[in-house]
Amino acid sequence: MPTIFSGVENRISEARERHQELHRSARQDVADWRTQAARLTIAVNALNEANEALDAKVNAALALSVLACTISIITVAKRR
Repeated sequence: MPTIFSGVENRISEARERHQELHRSARQDVADWRTQAARLTIAVNALNEANEALDAKVNAALALSVLACTISIITVAKRR
């Protein structure tokens, strides 16, 4: 036969289960956020490396262009 306390005990048990489920879902959310943050960090690092490589290529192309221009100027100056 149910007592007056059994209803209270059931409510406490249900509240405990809801509380534990909330903690499980919160832990999963945090794990998902960390995974997403790690993926974003990897993507940003890859973009930074690609940008640095592109900068190096642009600097090399600019240096070669300046060298070619200088040689052209010297050649034209010698012809006069």
